[in-house]
Amino acid sequence: MIRLRYISTLCALLLAVVFYGQSNVDLAYKNFKEKNYTEAKNYIDKVIQEEGINQDPQVWQLRALIYKKLIDDMGLAARDTAMSSLDKADQLDAKGDFKEKIAGYRKNIIIEYYNDAVVELKTGKCEQSLKSYLYYKELYLKHVEPNKDFKKQDIEYYLALSSKYENLAKAEQDETKMKAYMEKAIEALFQVLKLDEKNYDANLRLGIIYYNSGVKLILGLTPDVSIEDCIETNKKSVSIFNIALPYFLTAYEVNPNKKEIIEGLAGIYTNLNNKEKAKEFVEKLKQFEE
Repeated sequence: MIRLRYISTLCALLLAVVFYGQSNVDLAYKNFKEKNYTEAKNYIDKVIQEEGINQDPQVWQLRALIYKKLIDDMGLAARDTAMSSLDKADQLDAKGDFKEKIAGYRKNIIIEYYNDAVVELKTGKCEQSLKSYLYYKELYLKHVEPNKDFKKQDIEYYLALSSKYENLAKAEQDETKMKAYMEKAIEALFQVLKLDEKNYDANLRLGIIYYNSGVKLILGLTPDVSIEDCIETNKKSVSIFNIALPYFLTAYEVNPNKKEIIEGLAGIYTNLNNKEKAKEFVEKLKQFEE
């Protein structure tokens, strides 16, 4: 009798290990800790189909953490799943026991969208970068800080975006694509001016872009060009120089002691045949001579 009782007790213990110690939740967490993220995903996806336990906010938090680790393998869909899992955890956390933890996980994931924008910009994926950046802002305002002021960060981003488009334009051999890149660069700079109309960098770079465009027209003239075409080209270049001038003047107003802006104004006024102003800024350049 004693032996039979011992055996039955042992069997009960073994069953407990099978049914409780090795639940799908346990296996999901075990594989997550061991960095077997694909296996962890398979188990946690079974758990969320199980009635009862799938109402536990901690289960959905674990699912979010697992999917967050699978982004390299599964792409951005894994991050989206992580975000939706945190939304579910938030919904089930009626007492708010995990509010801070969920908020922390969510913020870390949202920041990854910003990191995407930075990496994509560096690799020349400008359009995708802008989408990632705008989505990051949308999520941040919705989930982290509804009243956050993005002005400074927006200015930094759009200046960087414009710079990247300019670099792509300079490296492009196809004239049509080059012009398209420059238009995107200008568009990004206008976004900066909407936020800060006196921004030095945006005004200077817009002035330079238009100035260079006018110079390019003049340099494109050939010795055999007709008088009519020469006159028409000069008119177009003067029109472009006049577009560039206000941007140079605004930049000069913001920082009148920068050599680059004084050189630009000297060049602009020379091409506009304003001898008096050209002389004024040529004289100002002497202060930079050693």
